Amino acid sequence: MKKKKSEIVSNDDKGGRLKSALSYCYRILNYKPYTELEIAQKIGNKFGDDVVDEILEKLKKARLVDDRLYVKLWVESRVNSHPEGIIVMKYRLRQKRIPDEIIEEYFTLNPVDEKEMIKSVIGKKLKHYKGNKNKMYKYLLGKGFNSENISFVLKNFQTAPSSL
Repeated sequence: MKKKKSEIVSNDDKGGRLKSALSYCYRILNYKPYTELEIAQKIGNKFGDDVVDEILEKLKKARLVDDRLYVKLWVESRVNSHPEGIIVMKYRLRQKRIPDEIIEEYFTLNPVDEKEMIKSVIGKKLKHYKGNKNKMYKYLLGKGFNSENISFVLKNFQTAPSSL
Protein backbone atom coordinates (compact mmCIF):
# COMPACT_ATOMS: atom_id res chain seq x y z
CA MET A 1 0.00 0.00 0.00
CA LYS A 2 1.37 3.40 -1.02
CA LYS A 3 1.66 6.04 1.70
CA LYS A 4 0.40 9.60 1.31
CA LYS A 5 2.92 12.41 1.47
CA SER A 6 1.47 13.37 4.84
CA GLU A 7 2.34 9.93 6.17
CA ILE A 8 5.88 10.20 4.85
CA VAL A 9 6.50 13.58 6.54
CA SER A 10 8.92 13.13 9.43
CA ASN A 11 6.43 14.66 11.86
CA ASP A 12 3.84 11.88 11.92
CA ASP A 13 1.98 13.38 14.88
CA LYS A 14 -0.72 15.93 14.14
CA GLY A 15 0.84 18.63 16.34
CA GLY A 16 4.11 18.44 14.47
CA ARG A 17 2.36 18.52 11.12
CA LEU A 18 0.34 21.55 12.25
CA LYS A 19 3.52 23.42 13.15
CA SER A 20 5.19 22.43 9.90
CA ALA A 21 2.12 23.35 7.85
CA LEU A 22 1.80 26.73 9.53
CA SER A 23 5.49 27.44 8.99
CA TYR A 24 5.14 26.38 5.35
CA CYS A 25 2.14 28.72 4.89
CA TYR A 26 3.98 31.68 6.39
CA ARG A 27 6.87 31.01 4.02
CA ILE A 28 4.79 30.77 0.83
CA LEU A 29 2.49 33.67 1.77
CA ASN A 30 5.59 35.80 2.15
CA TYR A 31 6.05 35.65 -1.63
CA LYS A 32 2.53 36.14 -2.94
CA PRO A 33 -1.11 36.00 -1.82
CA TYR A 34 -3.08 32.80 -2.30
CA THR A 35 -6.79 32.06 -2.28
CA GLU A 36 -8.29 30.02 0.51
CA LEU A 37 -8.71 27.07 -1.86
CA GLU A 38 -5.12 27.24 -3.12
CA ILE A 39 -3.78 27.18 0.45
CA ALA A 40 -6.12 24.33 1.39
CA GLN A 41 -4.91 22.26 -1.57
CA LYS A 42 -1.24 22.95 -0.83
CA ILE A 43 -1.64 22.02 2.85
CA GLY A 44 -3.74 18.95 2.09
CA ASN A 45 -1.28 17.62 -0.48
CA LYS A 46 1.78 18.21 1.65
CA PHE A 47 0.60 17.66 5.25
CA GLY A 48 -2.71 15.80 5.05
CA ASP A 49 -6.33 16.83 4.94
CA ASP A 50 -6.80 16.55 8.70
CA VAL A 51 -4.81 19.74 9.40
CA VAL A 52 -6.33 21.93 6.67
CA ASP A 53 -9.25 23.37 8.65
CA GLU A 54 -7.14 24.30 11.69
CA ILE A 55 -4.46 25.97 9.60
CA LEU A 56 -6.98 27.89 7.52
CA GLU A 57 -8.69 29.12 10.67
CA LYS A 58 -5.38 30.43 12.06
CA LEU A 59 -4.47 32.09 8.78
CA LYS A 60 -7.90 33.72 8.51
CA LYS A 61 -7.67 35.08 12.06
CA ALA A 62 -4.29 36.57 11.19
CA ARG A 63 -5.81 37.93 7.93
CA LEU A 64 -3.15 36.16 5.91
CA VAL A 65 -5.75 34.34 3.83
CA ASP A 66 -8.69 36.46 2.76
CA ASP A 67 -10.40 35.92 -0.59
CA ARG A 68 -11.77 39.49 -0.62
CA LEU A 69 -8.30 40.94 -0.17
CA TYR A 70 -6.95 38.50 -2.75
CA VAL A 71 -9.49 39.71 -5.33
CA LYS A 72 -8.62 43.34 -4.62
CA LEU A 73 -4.87 42.77 -4.99
CA TRP A 74 -5.27 40.53 -8.03
CA VAL A 75 -7.54 42.97 -9.92
CA GLU A 76 -5.30 45.95 -9.11
CA SER A 77 -2.31 44.00 -10.37
CA ARG A 78 -4.08 43.04 -13.61
CA VAL A 79 -5.32 46.58 -14.24
CA ASN A 80 -1.82 48.01 -13.79
CA SER A 81 0.38 45.38 -15.40
CA HIS A 82 -1.67 43.13 -17.70
CA PRO A 83 -4.89 44.94 -18.60
CA GLU A 84 -7.74 42.74 -19.71
CA GLY A 85 -11.49 43.13 -19.81
CA ILE A 86 -13.74 42.78 -16.81
CA ILE A 87 -15.33 39.69 -18.37
CA VAL A 88 -11.96 37.91 -18.52
CA MET A 89 -10.96 39.04 -15.03
CA LYS A 90 -14.18 37.64 -13.58
CA TYR A 91 -13.65 34.41 -15.50
CA ARG A 92 -10.08 34.02 -14.21
CA LEU A 93 -11.20 34.65 -10.63
CA ARG A 94 -13.91 32.01 -11.01
CA GLN A 95 -11.25 29.60 -12.27
CA LYS A 96 -9.47 30.18 -8.97
CA ARG A 97 -12.74 29.15 -7.31
CA ILE A 98 -13.38 32.51 -5.71
CA PRO A 99 -17.09 32.61 -4.78
CA ASP A 100 -19.24 34.62 -7.21
CA GLU A 101 -20.58 36.78 -4.36
CA ILE A 102 -17.07 38.02 -3.54
CA ILE A 103 -16.26 38.72 -7.21
CA GLU A 104 -19.50 40.61 -7.86
CA GLU A 105 -19.22 42.51 -4.58
CA TYR A 106 -15.74 43.70 -5.50
CA PHE A 107 -16.67 44.89 -9.00
CA THR A 108 -19.82 46.58 -7.67
CA LEU A 109 -17.97 48.49 -4.95
CA ASN A 110 -14.86 49.17 -7.06
CA PRO A 111 -15.84 49.94 -10.64
CA VAL A 112 -12.97 49.40 -13.07
CA ASP A 113 -12.59 51.94 -15.89
CA GLU A 114 -12.36 49.64 -18.86
CA LYS A 115 -11.99 52.54 -21.29
CA GLU A 116 -8.80 53.68 -19.56
CA MET A 117 -7.42 50.16 -19.74
CA ILE A 118 -8.25 50.03 -23.46
CA LYS A 119 -6.41 53.32 -23.99
CA SER A 120 -3.43 51.91 -22.15
CA VAL A 121 -3.37 48.77 -24.30
CA ILE A 122 -3.76 50.81 -27.50
CA GLY A 123 -0.84 52.98 -26.46
CA LYS A 124 1.36 49.92 -25.98
CA LYS A 125 0.24 48.08 -29.13
CA LEU A 126 -0.07 51.03 -31.52
CA LYS A 127 3.26 50.44 -33.28
CA HIS A 128 2.63 46.71 -33.57
CA TYR A 129 -0.72 47.15 -35.32
CA LYS A 130 0.40 50.25 -37.28
CA GLY A 131 -2.94 51.95 -36.79
CA ASN A 132 -4.96 49.05 -38.24
CA LYS A 133 -8.17 49.46 -36.28
CA ASN A 134 -9.70 46.13 -37.31
CA LYS A 135 -6.73 44.19 -36.01
CA MET A 136 -6.63 46.33 -32.87
CA TYR A 137 -10.37 45.77 -32.35
CA LYS A 138 -9.97 41.99 -32.65
CA TYR A 139 -6.99 41.99 -30.30
CA LEU A 140 -8.89 43.98 -27.68
CA LEU A 141 -11.93 41.69 -28.01
CA GLY A 142 -9.60 38.75 -27.41
CA LYS A 143 -8.42 40.43 -24.22
CA GLY A 144 -12.03 40.41 -23.03
CA PHE A 145 -12.89 44.07 -23.37
CA ASN A 146 -16.48 45.14 -24.00
CA SER A 147 -17.10 45.74 -27.72
CA GLU A 148 -18.95 49.03 -27.07
CA ASN A 149 -16.05 50.38 -25.02
CA ILE A 150 -13.55 49.31 -27.69
CA SER A 151 -15.56 51.01 -30.44
CA PHE A 152 -15.93 54.19 -28.38
CA VAL A 153 -12.20 54.44 -27.61
CA LEU A 154 -11.14 53.58 -31.17
CA LYS A 155 -13.59 56.12 -32.60
CA ASN A 156 -12.24 58.85 -30.32
CA PHE A 157 -8.73 57.75 -31.11
CA GLN A 158 -9.34 58.40 -34.79
CA THR A 159 -10.76 61.86 -34.29
CA ALA A 160 -8.48 62.97 -31.47
CA PRO A 161 -5.29 60.89 -31.11
CA SER A 162 -3.77 63.46 -28.77
CA SER A 163 -6.58 62.87 -26.25
CA LEU A 164 -5.16 59.41 -25.53
